[in-house]
Amino acid sequence: MKTKEKKDLKEKSITELKQLLLDAKEILFTMRLDKVQYKTKNMRGVFNKRKDIAKIMTQIREKETV
Repeated sequence: MKTKEKKDLKEKSITELKQLLLDAKEILFTMRLDKVQYKTKNMRGVFNKRKDIAKIMTQIREKETV
């Protein structure tokens, strides 16, 4: 996730962030399936997507506590 995307996360509402989270989790699921079936060459993608999900969840949590 690039710096501009991180700034965009801070500007989004909680409902938009939750929708992004659902989409990211679906993508992660398909990435894991592709990894198991050896359809992907980018094994690091799963790790990066998990990091992105954590960043989205962090933003949601910050907005809920404020």
